[in-house]
Amino acid sequence: MMGAMKQSWASLPGNARGAIWVTVGTVFFALNDVAVKTAGLTMHPLQLGFFRYFLGFIVLLPLFYQLGWEELKTERFGLHFLRATIAGSGQIAVFYSVIHLMLADATSISFSRPLFMTFLAVIILRETVGWGRWAATAIGFIGVIVVARPGDGVIEPAALVGLCAAFLFSIGIVLIRRLGATEPPVRILFYYHAIGTVLS
Repeated sequence: MMGAMKQSWASLPGNARGAIWVTVGTVFFALNDVAVKTAGLTMHPLQLGFFRYFLGFIVLLPLFYQLGWEELKTERFGLHFLRATIAGSGQIAVFYSVIHLMLADATSISFSRPLFMTFLAVIILRETVGWGRWAATAIGFIGVIVVARPGDGVIEPAALVGLCAAFLFSIGIVLIRRLGATEPPVRILFYYHAIGTVLS
């Protein structure tokens, strides 16, 4: 049974598998936002950021130990640090927006991450994007504008923070693509959580 499932998974195109992982990740981000909304009643976003990275590091410690220090060493610490700083700032901004916005609005705004990534993929990774994807991106941004409700006369500051968070996270994801050329996923996770813990 497991073998058949693995074979079916492996037979999927890379883009399809990536889309599935992004969808699963989005579900977990939404569940995470519910927990943050609850904890944010009594905790500061920076405290939440620290515990997110520190507990994440503890949970992943067996993977880091299994890989070993020799495999965790990197020659690209600068890029790891840049990615952790940008994505970590985005994480704190996400916590702030989740705490201060209606959860549905904060989650909707967070869906602008793939939209920003389309632009960044062209600018940073030099990827080619077809007109269909540009059209979908434009429609997506219209949806984000509707959620932010600028027509009400006052844009909620937390909504702007949420948009900044989405943009910062998008940069962090694009930097993962850059790191992925030489760095295995566990090494990327190690530096992300270790640096995030220290900075927060």
